[in-house]
Amino acid sequence: MADLREIAAGRDDIRVECAGTIAGSWFGAPGMKYGHELIAAGLLLVAGPVDRDLLKRWVRSGYETQQSNWLGYGPSSPSRTHSPASPR
Repeated sequence: MADLREIAAGRDDIRVECAGTIAGSWFGAPGMKYGHELIAAGLLLVAGPVDRDLLKRWVRSGYETQQSNWLGYGPSSPSRTHSPASPR
């Protein structure tokens, strides 16, 4: 924990941003990951004080980013430029 505190150098906002983004991303697609990300986020959070409002904002941001990334790969994705070739 001391290492994390030292690296953060009093920038609790950055530490909370990283933790929230990591956790939110995991919540956005939990079936795609094992949960190691939540351990990392938890370690960041216990390394110092946490502004809960800031944490909620970053968790939401990570979640929404992951959801938009995940949903972008579906068959109705507008990024698909061509359809599969039809049988002849």
